[in-house]
Amino acid sequence: MQHLGLGVLLAIEGEPGLQREALVSEPALDRAERLANLLASIVESSDDVIVSKNLDGIITSWNKGAERIFGYSAAEAIGQPITLVIPEDRQSEEREILTRIRRGERLDHFETVRRRRDGSSIVV
Repeated sequence: MQHLGLGVLLAIEGEPGLQREALVSEPALDRAERLANLLASIVESSDDVIVSKNLDGIITSWNKGAERIFGYSAAEAIGQPITLVIPEDRQSEEREILTRIRRGERLDHFETVRRRRDGSSIVV
């Protein structure tokens, strides 16, 4: 069994000694769904760039702020490498970031330069 917080408990079906009854209450699921929807709305409506990527550096989410600042739609950016917005002379930065994250290190905020669709630079 794996405990995931918010009172949610998941079990692997067929695990010995487990009953097939639901292990998560409906009110807990409703609260979790409302919270997830609220957070998604906050991210989507933010004027700030909010982008997520996986450990391979592939963009997995791209909000309206990112569309406005970088000039790529979410459909164009999601699934692409994050290097889409990283200038050639800053590519080593991204390799270092991913290496540190894989090691479990915390990254502090830092100032850098990124590239818009039109090729212009922006300090972030």
